[in-house]
Amino acid sequence: LITAKRALEQGRSVFAVPGEINNPQAKGTNQLIKNGAKLTESFDDILEEFSFLIHSTSGNIDNTKVAEQSYTNLSEKELIIVEHLKQGSLSADKIAELCSSSPGATLATLMQMQLKNIIVPLPGKKYELKRSL
Repeated sequence: LITAKRALEQGRSVFAVPGEINNPQAKGTNQLIKNGAKLTESFDDILEEFSFLIHSTSGNIDNTKVAEQSYTNLSEKELIIVEHLKQGSLSADKIAELCSSSPGATLATLMQMQLKNIIVPLPGKKYELKRSL
């Protein structure tokens, strides 16, 4: 909380997931929101804040080409995840199991892939490849 408070004082982006008002453990994050942290209900709230980092191009884009192009710049681990997700949506735990990776490392990779606009989160902590229009 101290770090988040200092970040707010410096004008940095701080995100907080609200908690139940009757839960004493949620007091800190709720106070951060009161003090200017961005209320975060989904990953889209974070993407919205950093949208300038993702595909900063103009004009009409063929999403199929964007997806194919983005696959060329992926790490080996990301490519393995893409191959598994081509079969359909999977939970983060199942992805970690299939990749023989720790849950923490897998979640970090999934976050990077979301920022690269390759995968999308689904309800139930599942992920799927972003669909082309």
